[in-house]
Order: sequence, then C-alpha cells, then structure tokens
Amino acid sequence: MKLFSKKKLRRALNLFTAVAIILLIVGDIFGDVWLCNLAIHFKFQLIILLSFFAICFVIQKRALGAGISLFFAIIFSFDIFSVYENRSVVSANDLKKITLYSHNADMFNTNYIPAASAAALSKADVVILMEIVPNGIMPVTTRLSEIYPWHASNGRTDAKCIHVWSKIPFDTAIVLNLSTDPIQIPLLLVRFKDWSLLAVHTMSPVSERRFNVRNEQVTKLAKITNIESLTGKPVIVAGDFNMSPYDPYFKTLLKNAGLWDSRRAVGIQPSWPSIFFPFFIPIDHILVTPDVNVIERKVLGAYGSDHYAVECKIGLKPQNNSLYFYEKHATVNFYGYK
Repeated sequence: MKLFSKKKLRRALNLFTAVAIILLIVGDIFGDVWLCNLAIHFKFQLIILLSFFAICFVIQKRALGAGISLFFAIIFSFDIFSVYENRSVVSANDLKKITLYSHNADMFNTNYIPAASAAALSKADVVILMEIVPNGIMPVTTRLSEIYPWHASNGRTDAKCIHVWSKIPFDTAIVLNLSTDPIQIPLLLVRFKDWSLLAVHTMSPVSERRFNVRNEQVTKLAKITNIESLTGKPVIVAGDFNMSPYDPYFKTLLKNAGLWDSRRAVGIQPSWPSIFFPFFIPIDHILVTPDVNVIERKVLGAYGSDHYAVECKIGLKPQNNSLYFYEKHATVNFYGYK
C-alpha cells in the first residue's frame, strides 16, 4: 500500500483547506477573543496557503475545491491589499522633513552595538529603541549620544524600557501608564515644538491576561492621541504594537484616534519575526494624523533582534515658521495609575 495514495492526498488537501478557511473565518468574526485573535495576524499566510491549495485542486482536476479555495482567498484578501490604496495628504509645498527610526532591539539580543550603530548611521532625526536590557544601555547611550543630544525614556531600566533619542530639541517627555495591570509597559509622550510623538510598546498577547492589557492600552492610546490632536499639532504614534493591521483592535485604534497607517500605498512590510520568514507579519507601526505627509517608509535590518527596524520620512507643515529653541535637557513628568 502506498504511503501517499491519491485518496490520502485528496483527504489531506480537503482537511488543510478546511482548516485554513475556518481559521480565517474565526479570526475575522471572533477577533476580539484571545485565541481567535491570534489567528487573524497570519491572514496573509493563510491566503497564500489557500491560493496554493487552489492550484493543487486544479492539478487534481477538482473544480469545486479550486473554486472554494479561490473564493475565500479573494474575499479575505481585500483587507490585505487595501494597504496599497493611496491616501489623501496635505500639500507637499514647504514641508518640514523629519525622519523617524523605530526598532525593538530585543531583550534577548546579546549585542546591542549593531542596533545602535544602525540607528546612528540611518541619519534619522528621531530614534526610538525598545527592550534594551540594563547591561546594554550604556554602550547604546554612548554610541547615540554623540549624534542625538536630546534623550528621554519611560523610566524603566529593564526590558520594558522605551528610549527616544533626538537631534531635534523637545520640551517635555511624559510617561503614561495606560493600564492598572503591573505587567503593562509605560508609554512615552514626547512633545516637540511643532508635533507630538507617542513612543509605544504594547503588551504581547501571548496570554489572555496580556491580551486584555494590550487592548486596554490601545483604547487609552486612542484617547491620548485625540487629546494631543486638540492642540492643533500633528501627532505620530510609533513603536512595537504587538498587533497586525488585521487585528480588529488595530482598526478601532485607527478609527477612534483618527490615525493613518504609514504603510498605506507602500505595501505590507512585515517586521517580525526576523528569525522565521514564513510567519512574517507587520507589528511595528508608525501611525500619523491626517495632517502628516508620509514621504517614504521602509523596513531595514534586524541587527541581532527578532524585529526589523522601521524608518519613515514624513513632512510637517511648519507652525508659525518657528524653529526649535529648547533647552537641551527635557523635563520628564510621570502621571497615570500608581
């Protein structure tokens, strides 16, 4: 008896196709439930699988199976490829160009120097780095402080740290605790003269508790973004969101905060995990308010991390033709839940 008979292959194809379709449906309909939410992040991979299965059905001359596979692949691909749609932007005349660099350097990285050097060589105006463990912060600071004289952090000295280095002076850095749960990662709001930056690292949803913390952070992140927008200044939200664009909470964040994904009209640009490309998904984001032009966005190297760095060049309208004349050392304020 053949190990892989035609009958067994047909059954296996039927089973895998059914599983892929069920995962897509469950993830889309029940995406607000923890385990179901995990499936939605791999929507692109599931669609690729369904397309491959459709080809297998064609080879087997099974029109029904091919039709069903293609039908679900096409239906669910609208959400994927909507990222290629153009967005309306403000006039490109007389814009102030700023480049942001965001990278989760990975708490398990054994050498942060390549990540710090890559950030320095990027010539970005503002650098966001996350997950630098205590024994790595000194060499990173030494490397970046030569180029970026302004620095702020979320006050954490462990792997929950968020650091912002900047060539552009800023006025205030505020640490935001967006959850009552002690495992949450404080966010960092940096107020520049003409714009505001929210450097974020929301919880990874590897358990139901962490999933709920992440969702609470995202909900409050939208509120903070709206409050900052009331000043009339552009707002940029950047960092490791631990959620893909297909996550219903991510879509709600964009809607409630009035944010645009900088990937719009650029492409999928997956950023994690660098160590296993079949599971590549975009979870590192740079989001902007509608008054910000996205000039260029790209994914760079991993530099020893499990995340790829993301770089985005934006254009801002100067406010009152002002320049930056702030003190070198920022004032750091803490508020939130005790």
